[in-house]
Amino acid sequence: MHNDTTNEPQEKPLLNILQQIKDGQLDPTNLDRETKLHCVELLRGEGQTIYQIAQITKQSERQIKRYIKEIKEKNSLRHDPEFESQFMGDLIARANNSFSHLLRLARSKDGSISEKAQAELAAWHILHGLAKFLQSSGYLPLRAHTVEGEFLHHFDKDKTDLLLQEIITIEKVAQETTGLPQPLQDLLSNTKKALEEQPKAQEGEKDVKDEQ
Repeated sequence: MHNDTTNEPQEKPLLNILQQIKDGQLDPTNLDRETKLHCVELLRGEGQTIYQIAQITKQSERQIKRYIKEIKEKNSLRHDPEFESQFMGDLIARANNSFSHLLRLARSKDGSISEKAQAELAAWHILHGLAKFLQSSGYLPLRAHTVEGEFLHHFDKDKTDLLLQEIITIEKVAQETTGLPQPLQDLLSNTKKALEEQPKAQEGEKDVKDEQ
């Protein structure tokens, strides 16, 4: 059976080409322009200087600078709302996956108490870091305490007690291990204070309604 692809040139993997150049088995001046660009980009990724790239590829430093400029233009980001939403969605999904994985480690039967505590703490660090990033990106309001108050207002007593106990546990674990960053300490402290005051606030609202 005749094979139509037997006479077609086989494309070499870029890493193989680069290795052959470094080993002196391939003359880089014989490469097409697109392959030269890819080689320069790969060498930059390895941390090679312009001088080193010029030596490896047998090009002038001026030519390498032109290649690098072209690579930067090709890789430049342009404002695109669709890309922005896709990137943020992917970031949140990855953070949630990491959080869930760490939480499973913290609640698993295997591992020491110290390892479980570290996993629990790391999980909260991920949530805190994500929240800060979303705030700085404009996806969450910077005045977290306002949202926090509105959020806690809808908690019933059982949920409030459960969340309060969870915060106390996290603070205790943090004291026994590596501690918490100050912003996260402040967030937990403010949330705990709001939770402790919530029953009084709800009772006050109830008295006002009864008087009316």
